[in-house]
Amino acid sequence: MKLKIHTIIGDETIFNILEKIDYKYNIKYQEEYSSDNSTLNKANRQRMFLQFLNGYELEIEFAKLFKPDLAVDLNNDIEEQIGIFTEDLVKSQAGNFSTVINSNDTKGLDFLINYNGNISTWSNYQTYNSPNLYVDDYEVIVSKVFNDLISYSFLKESLNYIIKIVEKVNPIAVKRAIGINIRDYFGMYLLYENKTLLYYYIILLKKYMSANMIINLEQIPREIKDFIEFNEEDLMEFYNKSEYTIITQYKERGFIKEEWEDLFFLISKGHFILNDMQLKEAVNYYNENTSQKYENYKEIIKNNDENRYKRLLKRFNV
Repeated sequence: MKLKIHTIIGDETIFNILEKIDYKYNIKYQEEYSSDNSTLNKANRQRMFLQFLNGYELEIEFAKLFKPDLAVDLNNDIEEQIGIFTEDLVKSQAGNFSTVINSNDTKGLDFLINYNGNISTWSNYQTYNSPNLYVDDYEVIVSKVFNDLISYSFLKESLNYIIKIVEKVNPIAVKRAIGINIRDYFGMYLLYENKTLLYYYIILLKKYMSANMIINLEQIPREIKDFIEFNEEDLMEFYNKSEYTIITQYKERGFIKEEWEDLFFLISKGHFILNDMQLKEAVNYYNENTSQKYENYKEIIKNNDENRYKRLLKRFNV
């Protein structure tokens, strides 16, 4: 039997216990960003090996402390979240959360399995393409990951490349995904807005078609085919001129009072950027469905809503 303790950088619990019981030890050695097994080259933030007088050794693995917050205020500076995210991406994950590097330098899949059975590759959870461990076998799961253009791109491309595509049209989406600081669902928060998701899809579709990676276009809607011939600058112009917003997206889902109140709350935290006219449209829609007469979206927000965070957790059925 091998005992290994996994904890967070800065946690002194094990050392306090050893001191309290007066158990003598030496730090045999410690290392940073090293793999803890012979199969993967997935670097851990820090590892320490304690050696006791009786000859036993204890390995302690220290992970980085992230700052997860679904309601993070993006109106404020998020340099700390960016620093943590970037350090982990570059030094621990080789630029991609969804893949791992095997010891023989081949790539493998890094799967994320949720408690409800939903499964995807890490950071690549997409609500429209979520195979389930309780329903799908391995072949079906891998097929859904590889044969969906969005999900496949999280395997094929570096995360920096993905970020640069989105950042050109929706920098707040990048800030939102990093600021929330939950690596598992980074892709979901990055591409939450349908308009951004569609733009990203078209850019990747053009790239993979030019590389002859996509041959069969029968399943691609005609409306999307019409845009494939446009260059990136034209597509960005179409994106910026489009009047489709997060408000439009929520209207298409129908009116659920609490969801709209949560949306107004997230807007106040800078998760979505809307102009005054669009905000007025949203308030009017809320008023029409609740028989209220609010003038400003901030009046609708319930600052002491104890159930809000629970709803934010359930937004994506995760």
